[in-house]
Amino acid sequence: MPDLKLQSSNEAMSLEAYGDSPAFDALLKATSRGARRDSPVDQDSIDAKNSVDNNDLEILHAPPGPCYIGLHNNVSTPEMKLRAHDWPPQTPDFVTHDVLATYIQDTAAANDVLSNISFRTRVDKAEKKGSSVAAKIWQSSRGGEFDLLPSMLPENCTRVGGIASFSTLTSTSLLNDHEPIPGSVILSSGEELKNIHHVILATGYHMSYPFLPHLHDDNATPEHANEEILVTTGQITHNLHKDIFYIPDPSLAFIGVPYHVATFSLFEFQAMCVAAIFSGSSSLPGQQEMREEYAERVAKKGVGRAFHSLKDDEGEIRYVRDMVGIVNQGKREGEKVEGHSKEWFEAYERRLVRMKEKVAGPAEAVQNERVK
Repeated sequence: MPDLKLQSSNEAMSLEAYGDSPAFDALLKATSRGARRDSPVDQDSIDAKNSVDNNDLEILHAPPGPCYIGLHNNVSTPEMKLRAHDWPPQTPDFVTHDVLATYIQDTAAANDVLSNISFRTRVDKAEKKGSSVAAKIWQSSRGGEFDLLPSMLPENCTRVGGIASFSTLTSTSLLNDHEPIPGSVILSSGEELKNIHHVILATGYHMSYPFLPHLHDDNATPEHANEEILVTTGQITHNLHKDIFYIPDPSLAFIGVPYHVATFSLFEFQAMCVAAIFSGSSSLPGQQEMREEYAERVAKKGVGRAFHSLKDDEGEIRYVRDMVGIVNQGKREGEKVEGHSKEWFEAYERRLVRMKEKVAGPAEAVQNERVK
């Protein structure tokens, strides 16, 4: 495989992001970068917008991003605690996203890794049309186990069943902002929803690595992925050993592929594993052995969206044990890295109770825990 090179714009104006902790912001100003580069606007863009007021330009590409103001973590902070940095004292189990962002920023600062991070993302254009508040919302769900409780939905939102089909449009004329779509939504129950102005598809995300186009085959189905392709339909990332190492060339590694996990802590164990392999202190099996293990996993789990999920059968716990086993290859007893802490397991048990409460109700969930 040829060497991979990440390209970014060299001439950019850095805009301060809103919401950084004061300590992180001060530290950035003390570095050669001077400011965080979440959303740089290049000089050509500035020249093209010379009619824009300077104050408007400062927020033209600024956050907020996809984190809405009330967003909280759904896996507790003790489970997500990094080995490299503690949470501040008295941090609650569930916090808003700005607390999580500050924790990651402070971790980077405390471990002196800022100089190795390039903050260069950019949104060229974002538009929002129509009213900011809908008079009526229907949320279609097929009854997934991770659905929000109905009581958590806005007052103007009603949950309905799965969608069977969309009717044929009665007109293809251009609509103005106040006209509904000339068609209807037919639910699995047979109910028909009309007078709809917007349809928002919020069905999750797809795996995509646009910087590795030669490893994409968007026309293939997951079942027909060959032994070199990474992405087909976007449901899974193919041909990874331990959801990290690209089997044909393990010098290409991915952090963060598994889901239904305590993200921060699990990704840290993955990073430790990658560091051990890349530094040469640990080693991977041969390609044939990695291929056989991968094929066995495909045969067991299939190649659907659940392939990377670690929520069943203590998958997250077993996965971290695998990571620790790789990291500890050849280490003496006093040098070995430990896996999940006692505090993590206690928080994990509380997570299981919460999940059971959601499905069975609080009383039954607690009773089941006592039986165990």
